[in-house]
Amino acid sequence: MEWADIYKHNEIFKKNMNQVDYEAINLIGYSVKDIIYDASKTLSEPFDSLVETSIGIFMFEYAAAQMLIEANVLPDIVLGSSMGEIVSLVIAGVLDMKEAVKLLIVQAQRISGYAPRGSMICIFANEAIYKSRKDLFAQCELVTVSHDLSFVVAANQAYSKELINK
Repeated sequence: MEWADIYKHNEIFKKNMNQVDYEAINLIGYSVKDIIYDASKTLSEPFDSLVETSIGIFMFEYAAAQMLIEANVLPDIVLGSSMGEIVSLVIAGVLDMKEAVKLLIVQAQRISGYAPRGSMICIFANEAIYKSRKDLFAQCELVTVSHDLSFVVAANQAYSKELINK
């Protein structure tokens, strides 16, 4: 089952996705959920608006956590990395979901207004290649190592396009 199917078939997941999306619509004027589930888009199309990716990641993680909690899969502790830190604060009751959405949108808008455009690229190889192929990755930063055969790098937009074509 794919995540699109979970949205269609799990009412708790769907309700929570819709609640986050509603808050986002009130702040930015359009639906991030509709962009995520747009059937006309392919997986290879860029999803590169910082506002949209921030809200999209948050809404997905928040809805998934609420779905598990509703199924009585209760966390003993919550923790997160990157965007998951914000979700963890909401699940732990430290931050209200509406305030989290507002915080993420303001943060993304400010970063977008000042930082040069860049990209994150998932490399399906062992992280050792990042260290051994300095010719490829000299203009990149290592973002995360997902597992043995997957890591993510970040680079400015021009170099990202060049790296993808290598």
